[in-house]
Amino acid sequence: MVDDFALNVHYPGADTIPPTTSITSPANGATVSGTVVVNATASDNVGVTQMQILIDGSVVASNTNSTSLSFNFNTTTVSNGAHTIVSKAFDAAGNVGTSSTVTVTVSNSGTLTELLGNGGFENGASNPAPWLLTSTHSPLEIINSSSSEPPHSGTFDAWMNGWGTTTTDTVMQQVIVPAECDGGHVQLLVAH
Repeated sequence: MVDDFALNVHYPGADTIPPTTSITSPANGATVSGTVVVNATASDNVGVTQMQILIDGSVVASNTNSTSLSFNFNTTTVSNGAHTIVSKAFDAAGNVGTSSTVTVTVSNSGTLTELLGNGGFENGASNPAPWLLTSTHSPLEIINSSSSEPPHSGTFDAWMNGWGTTTTDTVMQQVIVPAECDGGHVQLLVAH
């Protein structure tokens, strides 16, 4: 009596070897910014039918019948911090090879963001907000459109301490620097 059969067949030419692939750039542990080129290569004992590059687990580039693949990674589209890059290579027999993981640190400095409101004083003297004005003369005369001292651009400017007598004039505005700027730079540009 026979209870079970198993028939294993070995095809002498059957491909059971997966392709090998690697990320050749950027280097593991690199700090990157802007647009960086991701390069991957692959090889197989029979032939590579497809390659993929994955960033943080998502396919961002693929091709067919090639042993190299490049992708322009615009790092400004992801958050600053660690991101993973891997490549995959496929062959006609369905074997899949996956590269070692490359981890890069994205560090973009960001863009300048204007935090001051009404920076050119163009709201005029009657509505200087968000500026707070103080003067030993007349606060409402600090912001003016006098032709004797015209602004660099626009209609209004802030005339401070120019009355021919001792005065103390101030224009002040409180701003909150965003937390993500910690360790960054703050610029104050003054035209006078």
